[in-house]
Amino acid sequence: METLADQWKQQGAQQERHRAEEWIKQEKDKWERQAELKATQRLIVEILTERFDVVGSGLTQKIYSIESLDILNGLFRKTQRVDSLEEFSKLVDKALET
Repeated sequence: METLADQWKQQGAQQERHRAEEWIKQEKDKWERQAELKATQRLIVEILTERFDVVGSGLTQKIYSIESLDILNGLFRKTQRVDSLEEFSKLVDKALET
């Protein structure tokens, strides 16, 4: 037979579990967005490195500072169209101005 104290412990544990589940639901979109941002930033740097060998730390930092997925996606598309790293760097600078 369960005591009243045991029942309260179970209820408390259930409430805490429910709160944790709600918090995870609320944060999930934010985590997914962050993961997508980081993956897109990383892919841009990797493609530029593959095409132009060395991407300086300044340009890399600028790319990682962009937190708009729309801008990053646009830059991602440009990685295959630019003729030089300097040209891409100018696009990043222009994107950071907005």
